[in-house]
Amino acid sequence: MPGQDRLPLSALPHVAGELRDLGIAAVLIFGIPAAKDAEATPAFDPDGIIPRALHAIRDEVPDLTLITDVCACEYTDHGHCGILGEVKGRTELLNDESLALMEKIALATRTRGRHRGSLMHAGWGRLRPPGRA
Repeated sequence: MPGQDRLPLSALPHVAGELRDLGIAAVLIFGIPAAKDAEATPAFDPDGIIPRALHAIRDEVPDLTLITDVCACEYTDHGHCGILGEVKGRTELLNDESLALMEKIALATRTRGRHRGSLMHAGWGRLRPPGRA
């Protein structure tokens, strides 16, 4: 996407401070994990890329609002935002399993310092009223 950059963790505090100094009050953080799998386990790893990014920014720029992407597509090896399984002989996104995954992702980032979660995952029947996450 034009105008978007991938930054190393070491650069995040400096860039976040510059954004705050420009009057930007919030940032939306996306992460690319070192490895991906079918269950998106890097998305809720407490030592994953997003929790580490939150920690790096929070320590240096505590007044910047941090928003994370509550989605699994960048963490799955198949690229879909959820858990795939066989349903009547077809591979489909499994609703209940995918909802549970979204909750895990939201909880993992909330406990590491995010202020808001942005639910990017919106398949059929996937949205529900906010819960604990």
